[in-house]
Amino acid sequence: MKKLITALVLVAFVFIIGCQQPTELKTQLDKQSEQIKALETQVNDLNTKIEQLKSDFEKHMTDFHKKAATQPAPKPVPPAPKGR
Repeated sequence: MKKLITALVLVAFVFIIGCQQPTELKTQLDKQSEQIKALETQVNDLNTKIEQLKSDFEKHMTDFHKKAATQPAPKPVPPAPKGR
């Protein structure tokens, strides 16, 4: 019975010690978490810039190229028949 209790205490001790995260791993996880947050911020900023560029492009197209877009395209001239 003492051997069983000793074995259970030993297993519990190994389980408790073995399941704790090493400090090195914890610092790496913290650094990665910070990097992920920074990247998310950058992605949000880039999305905002893209939306602004799209709206600026649409405004430019309507302001400066509206007339060109409404004119009909010239009809292609058929090639002249070759004489023999």
